[in-house]
Amino acid sequence: MPKPSKPLKGRYTRHPDGYGFVELERSQGADVFIPPERAGEAIHGDRVLVRIVTGRAPGRGGRRTREKARPDRLEGEIVRVIERPGIPIVGRIRRYRRRLYLTPLDQRYAFDVLLVEDSDEPAWEDCLAAVRLIGDPSRGDRPMGRLIEVLGREDDPGIEYKIVCFSHDIPLRFPQEVIDQAAGMEAPAAQERCGRLDLRSCCIITIDGESAQDFDDAVGLERRADGGYRLGVHIADVGHYVSLDSPIDCEALRRGTSVYFPDRAVPMLPPRLSNQLCSLKPGEDRLTVSIFLEFDGRGARTGVELAESVIRSRERMTYSQVHRILTGEDSAEPYQAGRSASQAEPGASQLRPMLEAMLELSRLLRRRRMARGALDLDLPEAEVSFDGKGRVRDVRKAPRWESHRLIEEFMLAANEAVAERLFSQGVPLLFRIHEDPDPDKVDRFLDLAKQYGHSPGPRGAGRAFAGLPELLERLSGMPEEPFLAKLLLRSLQQARYSDINSGHFGLASKLYTHFTSPIRRYPDLVVHRILKTVLAGRHKTASARHYYRKLEEIARLASQRERLALEAERTIVKWLCAEFMGRRLGDEFEARITGVKPSGFFVELERPFVEGFVSVQTLHDDYYGFKPRTQALVGERRRRTFRLGDSVRVRVDRVDRRRRQIDFSLAS
Repeated sequence: MPKPSKPLKGRYTRHPDGYGFVELERSQGADVFIPPERAGEAIHGDRVLVRIVTGRAPGRGGRRTREKARPDRLEGEIVRVIERPGIPIVGRIRRYRRRLYLTPLDQRYAFDVLLVEDSDEPAWEDCLAAVRLIGDPSRGDRPMGRLIEVLGREDDPGIEYKIVCFSHDIPLRFPQEVIDQAAGMEAPAAQERCGRLDLRSCCIITIDGESAQDFDDAVGLERRADGGYRLGVHIADVGHYVSLDSPIDCEALRRGTSVYFPDRAVPMLPPRLSNQLCSLKPGEDRLTVSIFLEFDGRGARTGVELAESVIRSRERMTYSQVHRILTGEDSAEPYQAGRSASQAEPGASQLRPMLEAMLELSRLLRRRRMARGALDLDLPEAEVSFDGKGRVRDVRKAPRWESHRLIEEFMLAANEAVAERLFSQGVPLLFRIHEDPDPDKVDRFLDLAKQYGHSPGPRGAGRAFAGLPELLERLSGMPEEPFLAKLLLRSLQQARYSDINSGHFGLASKLYTHFTSPIRRYPDLVVHRILKTVLAGRHKTASARHYYRKLEEIARLASQRERLALEAERTIVKWLCAEFMGRRLGDEFEARITGVKPSGFFVELERPFVEGFVSVQTLHDDYYGFKPRTQALVGERRRRTFRLGDSVRVRVDRVDRRRRQIDFSLAS
């Protein structure tokens, strides 16, 4: 047995079956498996100290010493609960012996909560509600909780949004002091523009989604006489309005990020700022932080300039509109949302040369990024549309055009350049990091890819994951591409924020940060503050050093809030898909297998773009066994096989809206 290790910090996630995992902090290694008997007093979501009791040491690739232990995971025991984050628990209220209890909807909480409220209100019974635990629940004792809000009945319209937001600790309302502070703010006056680089006469545009209102980035491009490019990326100067430790700043830190649902958004900043004063609306003077990137004709960066600025966006454009202009499908005037007829506007013919040059540069940047080893994991996402009554009308695969990639490449280039400039100044920074994957997990993915005839490229020699970009390139266009890409994504670590740089594996970048979305991401606001102190020469003052000491905790909180927001967004999409498919019971669809396990396989429909499960119990023609090496179900008698990428025709059998689960069976 290995020697007992030093306890490590991490976040505990419990499975409904009793076991759990601890996700370690600060590059301490892979996740740690926690058997039920070693969870101690921890409950789902706790920040804990965990001690490794068997397996390989964190960060190393050696095999375990115990013969029965799985070689792909660490095992440990929870030593102590460091922090209970206080995320609300959503459940159903019931009465027992004159007392009120809440039974959590999330089965990862293995207890009922005794409410401290003593109410005879009969309308509460069987309602859904959110509570917050008080005190520390221990084994054998029923935890106590205080009622936050009664959400309503399970069939109430919009109840799913309340459930998801409360259970992910996403505030639906701003505190009154935040609203009051935002209400007192005004558009920039003339004196606030003094000393800034005046770019109001330049051709600068925003390109966003159709429903976006918080425009925090704008771009402009000039072709140089020598064949090079001068790209301007202009980001809303949120730091001008949101001062450190103000009510708005504290609330923004608590939220961490804006949350985007298919038909609504929960902003990080109050709408007075996010949709008005900070948003780079066309025809309005807006304060920005600008970065100018010089590139030669091959897309190599040759220079960087940074400045506080003021801009006036010429046009609010959408991805679909830019796509039509670049493909020649639409020669009409640009979209005029929110514009008055008296304002001068450039036509599509005036903007087309700049957009075509942007497309050229973005392709060069992408080609260079792929050449250095970046991963192209552009997985499709579901896009939900609604009818006039607010019901789901359709779920389809969201389009991915060159206009999307154009903006993404420019934002990546700006983020990387800011990280390099601040790092070269020796200034502490909030990095966006993506650590190297666990070699064991990559090995298992490559073993599976070989079953489909795919191997890593020659650059993979000596380092298993170095040839992954070439493997993904060869997969392009093949039926199994999206499913193998999804499996690869699951084998990688999750990107996060850190005050210690360890590079970004997915982007193949040595230095990377988030700078381009301060309206919707708190870490970007932090980077803006650091950058502005450097531009003003105040980065060595006592107040700046005091702020640098907060970066570790800000990184931890921001990463946690990001995970909660992503989980909430995915949960709502699954909920809406289940609602939509509940009206299609008995219908048949063509699908592909996206995942296989002993109990059945997951399928993904092309249209509507939803995912569901086919249980092995519905396969009546044979007894099917699971083959882990090939990730396939194989019939014992007829040898019929179901594996990743196979096409099947399925029928909708059952939909569990509360569990967000769609059950299919084979149509024939």
